[in-house]
Amino acid sequence: MNILFTGAAGYLGSNTCIELITSNQINHVFGIDVKECVHSLKHLEKYTHVIADIRSPKVGEWIARKQIDLIVHSACILNPPRGMLFEEMEQIELGGLKNLLDAVQKYKVKKFIFISSGAAYGYFPEHPALITEDYRIKGNTEFPYSYFKAQAEKLIDEFNEEHPEIKTLIFRPGTILGKNTNTPLSNYFNNKLLVGIKGFASPFCFILDEDVSKAILQGCLNLNLTGAYNLSGDGILTLKEIANQLNRKYIELPKKLYERLIGILRFFHLSKFKPYQVNLMCYRPVLANDKLKKHFKHLPSKNSREVFQIYKLSKY
Repeated sequence: MNILFTGAAGYLGSNTCIELITSNQINHVFGIDVKECVHSLKHLEKYTHVIADIRSPKVGEWIARKQIDLIVHSACILNPPRGMLFEEMEQIELGGLKNLLDAVQKYKVKKFIFISSGAAYGYFPEHPALITEDYRIKGNTEFPYSYFKAQAEKLIDEFNEEHPEIKTLIFRPGTILGKNTNTPLSNYFNNKLLVGIKGFASPFCFILDEDVSKAILQGCLNLNLTGAYNLSGDGILTLKEIANQLNRKYIELPKKLYERLIGILRFFHLSKFKPYQVNLMCYRPVLANDKLKKHFKHLPSKNSREVFQIYKLSKY
């Protein structure tokens, strides 16, 4: 089996590519990214790195030439650089996806795996206490990462209707943590002061980065695993509990006051946070994992508290 993995130079992508090449059933992993190959993937016999844009028509030609059997699409823009326009993000997130799906259909790729996110459910006050995979996908228009994950899933649903012979699998991870996690959210945990919102617990459901990679591997090896799956450990930690675990100062502010404060700090270039991100703390989706446990072997291996402890011990 030959696998194409987009976003291979990223944190999750590089870890997962290493996981994939350990399998005897996988002949070769071809990683695509706009960035250079990371050190951990260099000189690995079963890995080839290609610097390319997923929007390029050459990607399809390359898929045909390398006889790709399965594509894992992990590439995304988690934290857009200052000045990047919405239209440019749309071209990358949705235009790139359409380019890949066109190649899947044209060159008879057997399966397409999309790494979505729990953020695809959006951040809304009407969320149930626990969200299962059949809950509606909506996303927040003011939060591009959430919005484009939701829109991408809709494109994949349309693709499924037009091409039922091609298998698709969608993973919706909660907050991914591990020993070497370095993301905007993990960087937020480094702050000496963590600010909560009065009346909101801000629950976090964590999934171990290794478990995400193992889920993707199982999805590659079992072509009959299709549909959508939440990826989350059991239980939650609130923001206040996280602050206590990290020995951080914790205060709570009224929602409106916090939004205004962030707006003022951004005006003076004193904060990277945006006012709409307050909703991301208020209405965090908590993901059910019963479907994951039923169809995937030995997953999740850790609950949310155990995942956070692994992260904490590696960082502090």
